[in-house]
Amino acid sequence: MVPDPVSHELVLDGLPDPVLLVDCMGTVEWANPAAEDQLGHDVSRWRGHNVLEAVHPDDIDVALSAFASMADREAGTSGLLLALRVRHGNGHWIPIELRGRAIVTDGERRIVLVARNVSDRHRTAMDGGDPVLLRALVHHSSAVLILLDRDFCVRSASTEMTRLLHRDLRGTVGTRLTSFVAAHDRETIEDLLNKLGPLSGQAVAEADFLTTRDSTVRLSLTISDLRQDETVDGVLVSGVDVTALRRTEAALRQLAEIDTLTGLLNRATLMQRIHRLSLSAAPEPLAVLFCDLDGFKQVNDQLGHAAGDLVLQDVATRLQRCVHSDDLLARLGGDEFVVILSNCDLSGAERVAERIQTAMESPFLPFGHLVNVGISIGVAGAAEWSSVEPLLESADANMYEAKRSRRG
Repeated sequence: MVPDPVSHELVLDGLPDPVLLVDCMGTVEWANPAAEDQLGHDVSRWRGHNVLEAVHPDDIDVALSAFASMADREAGTSGLLLALRVRHGNGHWIPIELRGRAIVTDGERRIVLVARNVSDRHRTAMDGGDPVLLRALVHHSSAVLILLDRDFCVRSASTEMTRLLHRDLRGTVGTRLTSFVAAHDRETIEDLLNKLGPLSGQAVAEADFLTTRDSTVRLSLTISDLRQDETVDGVLVSGVDVTALRRTEAALRQLAEIDTLTGLLNRATLMQRIHRLSLSAAPEPLAVLFCDLDGFKQVNDQLGHAAGDLVLQDVATRLQRCVHSDDLLARLGGDEFVVILSNCDLSGAERVAERIQTAMESPFLPFGHLVNVGISIGVAGAAEWSSVEPLLESADANMYEAKRSRRG
């Protein structure tokens, strides 16, 4: 006998796995009885609520990126292969595997979700080495794991790639790894991949990876050549997000290199820059301006150090306007400043000194108080970079001579 036709609703209601129909924002429109049986939630109360409300906070970014990707996919295509933790109706977090398919019904785009509760498999796999558990652990790892084929194209990747780079995993398969790397790092990674071999085995590098949101993520990579392994037969790339770490390091380096009050170079950094330039720069004339403020002590004594700090910041701004961006400008401490002028002879340095003198003629207004602060400048020049340190001493001496002349 031929069985009677079975309605779609009856088939869906009879499926053992939870099936949900959601809009592109994740709002639940329908769910089958298995959703209540497996996930412990009253289906009638779920309708109208967003499915993401049940997702573990640490997995939200992955889920959001996957939903955004599905919303842009052509109807009838599958995606959203994820391992997530969701809150069961009893309040406990449970692991699920989630698959999705984009559809159009009544002229509206929707997503069909099929969830599978894998808690039992995880419990029985702890002592048995079940690969399902390993896969779930990989997907929840904070490191992105990417398996490349012999042409260095993506064969598979962990869901961390979706969270970090906002890329749908299915859409990355078959794409060359370096297509995700920022242009300035692409050649380095390409060369590193091409040099992999049985003897080298493993390589490490850092690179900026492109996200679908016009930003970059800095990944610290470990690349392992497993093409000789019959099981893997590919290249494994493990990447850890070091974006925040590198930004912090850069900020700390900047703090160590600059005078925190004025934003200019500090003494130690100035000397380091001078040393590097003396080793690498081609012979060219240079000049040093040693600057010391006149009347600054009275500002501190009469208005306080906070007002004095504002004056120093204003002085730094005026000095920056008088020199080129490739010149070195530093605050040595107190009210002493130094300018190193590249490719500049003595007459050119004297013209810069005149500009600085003119810039300091305008009054300063710390906290609304009108004050005048002058500046004494010592100038020294030389034919090449190798003689910078004696120039500093000479410019310092000339500055004191200029100061005595002003007082006289």
